Amino acid sequence: MNTTAQPSPENPEELLQALITQMRSTPEGAAALQRLEPEQIDTDYAVAWEALDQGDMMRATDLFADLAQRVPDQHRIHFGFGLCLQHFGLARDAARHYGYAFVLDPSSAACAFRMGECLAHLGDRDAAREAYTTAVELCAIEGNAPEIRDFALQALDELR
Repeated sequence: MNTTAQPSPENPEELLQALITQMRSTPEGAAALQRLEPEQIDTDYAVAWEALDQGDMMRATDLFADLAQRVPDQHRIHFGFGLCLQHFGLARDAARHYGYAFVLDPSSAACAFRMGECLAHLGDRDAAREAYTTAVELCAIEGNAPEIRDFALQALDELR
């Protein structure tokens, strides 16, 4: 007779802890959990950003794609992946990831601006205008780079 207490389906914390315990019991599961540790994510993000900064776009794209699958709830990861996709001319895919990033951090002027670039490239001038206007407005929030306002105003002028 099995006397091991089973996690209650009504208690998500118990279910999560049981899953984590089970995963830690195998080398593969432990390795998968390690990839989700915040320190590992920060390290992997730094490596991806370094590849992007060095112009190794294929490597950066692969690294950001992996991170976006592993950690779908971080603005910075979707933004970085969007930059890579935009570099390769994949405006629709880039706009989607900028959209994810914007939902995760709706105060990001850079995200709104980049989304505007993609929308303009796709020919959706009204949506691009709205994104650029949003970027200008968001630049009033501390933490946003003020030069984004200038880029967005210039892009708005070009749309006219």
